[in-house]
Amino acid sequence: MRRDIVLVLLIAAAAFGIRTYPAWNNVFTDRGVNFLETDAWYHVRLIENQVRNFPWRVTQDPYAAPGGQFVPIAPLFDTITATVVVIVHGRDATTDQVERIAAMMPPVLGALAVIAAWALALTLFDRRAGLMAACLLAVLPGHFLDRTMVGFVDHHALEALLALATLLGFARALTTPSRAAPFLTGAALGLYLLAWGSGAFLIAIVGVWFVLMIPLARSADERALVAAVTATAAVTALALVAAFQNPAMHRYSSQVLELAGLAAIALATTQARGARTRVVFGAMALVVALAAVTMVLLGRGLVSQLLVDVARLAPDPTRMGVLEARPLFLYAGQWRWEQPWVFFRTGFFIGAIALVPFAFRAWRQRRPPDVLLLTYALAMFVATIGQNRFGYYLVTACAVLGGWLAMSLLDWGGVPHAAHPNPVAWTRLPLARELAVVAVAGGMFAPNLAPRVLLAERASSFPVYWRDTMDWLREQTPPAFLEAATGEDYYFARYPTDGVPLPDYAVMNWWDQGYWIVQRARRVPVANPTQERASNSARFYVETDEARAIDLLRAERVRYVVSDWELPFRKLANGTIMGRFQNVVDWAGGEHAQYYEILYRRENNGWAPVWVFHEPYYRSMVFRLSVVGGSQATPADATTVITVGNRVDSNGVRFRELLTQQTFVTYDAARQAMGSSASGRLIVGLDPWVSAYPLPPLGSLTQVFDARTAEQQPTEAPWVRVFQVR
Repeated sequence: MRRDIVLVLLIAAAAFGIRTYPAWNNVFTDRGVNFLETDAWYHVRLIENQVRNFPWRVTQDPYAAPGGQFVPIAPLFDTITATVVVIVHGRDATTDQVERIAAMMPPVLGALAVIAAWALALTLFDRRAGLMAACLLAVLPGHFLDRTMVGFVDHHALEALLALATLLGFARALTTPSRAAPFLTGAALGLYLLAWGSGAFLIAIVGVWFVLMIPLARSADERALVAAVTATAAVTALALVAAFQNPAMHRYSSQVLELAGLAAIALATTQARGARTRVVFGAMALVVALAAVTMVLLGRGLVSQLLVDVARLAPDPTRMGVLEARPLFLYAGQWRWEQPWVFFRTGFFIGAIALVPFAFRAWRQRRPPDVLLLTYALAMFVATIGQNRFGYYLVTACAVLGGWLAMSLLDWGGVPHAAHPNPVAWTRLPLARELAVVAVAGGMFAPNLAPRVLLAERASSFPVYWRDTMDWLREQTPPAFLEAATGEDYYFARYPTDGVPLPDYAVMNWWDQGYWIVQRARRVPVANPTQERASNSARFYVETDEARAIDLLRAERVRYVVSDWELPFRKLANGTIMGRFQNVVDWAGGEHAQYYEILYRRENNGWAPVWVFHEPYYRSMVFRLSVVGGSQATPADATTVITVGNRVDSNGVRFRELLTQQTFVTYDAARQAMGSSASGRLIVGLDPWVSAYPLPPLGSLTQVFDARTAEQQPTEAPWVRVFQVR
């Protein structure tokens, strides 16, 4: 056993190295720490404030939005990181010290998850399966590797670790029962829920497993053991959630209700010990009915919340703009059978192949921990296929199943091991031993060990031009709470749980830059990645009238406006249209056709799409700020008169055909060409970066900063512009 512990520690060390080397130079830079994803910046904001006010954390953040915003993030990851910072550097740790420790937390948690996978497979199977599972989890590419990479400061690595710890707790409590094991299992489950507010679906998985074990249990004593362990774990987890989870947290009610329901069902089962299965199900049905009636009477919103939680596992067409929420096979925007290989290499297929024989094993042997692992793995396959974000759970399940599959293949081939130095192969096939070794080493491991996959460089999420912009805001603009509170030091204050002060001013921004503005610039954004106020920003950016746009800014107390090159559309060299403008219009509740259209022109090989841009697009704040910098625009060879016709295709879908087009030197010439009859004729632009309409300068917004990079040409628009409201 001591030798195995040394081996698994070496595997964990290798896993740690795999998670630090590829991104090290992009995370730890000469200009400070740069993280791999956007949410990391807000986690660091919360960690840094908690360090200064240890152990208290922010619950209502005045910097998140004008008027403050409830922090919708479960506390455990930030609290653990803050505790490490305080132990190492004290409560006066610098921002750089906080960021460096935070950046190292994901690979540490990833290495611990490798150890947890080893312990789980060892408990369920044998030492070979444990070591194989650890090796697989250390090297398998995909979401788990990405989210345990240095600089990916988020709670996902902790979630995966604690989910494995929960499975391990159940496995230990059911295979080697002890008084402490059920409580430790409940502690792992409770900590998991404190790590992720939306983690109630793990309770549901345990609940499904528990119901399955009622008829599958091999004896009344085993059923009673399953019920006792489940009840104790649920009550322990409920106590932790009640003690440490903020009741205002999103899905708090779901956590409490599911834990209470699971505990009640399990306790009812323990009281029916020795009864027939039919009686046990009757007792469970009675408890469920009472819980349902109570839920409807006391909180109708709980029903809809539970339905929302279940729906999280299914594809959501409304969230196709969020890459992690896309279905696995539709990640690229169209169905791709090869997507599992692109993400997971052999991991996905190892798990999928192992599921079938492992399901037969679980059915034949009916061991409760086997059924739990099978239930968990099936749920993660379904969830990941529905929304690829759950891939970091799936990889852990595939690693454990892969450890079992590797063990089974080696036994099939009669490969000797310490516990059985002279095994007999399960087959008479020639070279079975060699085939088994090749299948494990070559089929399960080798495809994942290519350096271009395993050690591929990870890019940071914070481009240099955005860093320059945030530094300018922090250094050249006044503190956001200079008059309202205590100036710059207010960033580290301990805030009230309600009634936080309004800032002196806010910064208008698109929502995905909000956390940079909070942490790096220490200013107050109008919107942030929670998207709670994304529509407020969107309405400003698509507004075509300057006076109305200024009214929107004043309503948000905005003094500075940030606009960047990605907000408008842009045409690539191959004619592809890129940009976020469509998403901005969606958030504003506008109609796409008001700003742009996709027409179709007849060509020899069929219909070709043609993008055209209408006057409101060019008059939108997005275009006038990002492209022309608030200056006057006079069209030159950019105004096109087109003729269109309405058509219906063979499927009954309406579309518009581009019949004729002519581009004019000036806008006035195009107007004259329109003539008195404009039926079926339109003035449009064909380039989203060149105005087809004359635009006056903006009178109330003045550019005060722009961010450029050395490779840009002087004639090119800057990456980011900052404007001051006059």
